[in-house]
Amino acid sequence: TKILSLLKSNSNTWKSGFSNPFAVTGLDSKCDFGINEPNIANAADTFRLYELTGDVQYRDAAVKALQWTIGVNPWSISWVQGIGAKYPVHPHTRLDADGDKNSGSTMILPGVLICGPIWSDPKKSSQGNPWYQDRSLADDGDNQWRHNEFSISIQYGLVDLIVALSYEEL
Repeated sequence: TKILSLLKSNSNTWKSGFSNPFAVTGLDSKCDFGINEPNIANAADTFRLYELTGDVQYRDAAVKALQWTIGVNPWSISWVQGIGAKYPVHPHTRLDADGDKNSGSTMILPGVLICGPIWSDPKKSSQGNPWYQDRSLADDGDNQWRHNEFSISIQYGLVDLIVALSYEEL
């Protein structure tokens, strides 16, 4: 029951941010890493809560987060490379040997979830809205990796949620 209580508390806090299209994570403006990682992790946890309770509000919240991830967001961009008509083409990765020197360098890794928007443009000191621009590492610089990075943990959350939803009749 302690785990269930924690899941409910976390999921309800996360869902409370849905009234603001930029606040899908339930995080405040101090977040300086792409919001897709905590968003998709919260979505997967919230779907687990639906599986435990049968309460469809949790399933629907997880689906809404997945929709955000694949393009229903203020940028109309899918954060998953290769899905949808518009997705990031400049992931910041060492796999792109040219990425730090050539601003035209692109790399598509189908199915990879990019971290996505951060609170403000790292090249500007003052900005009050969530920001995203698909810039190459050459254009961003070595220290500006937070919005176009990807990681194993972010991929796990996405795969976890998609597999769980694949068993669900929506």
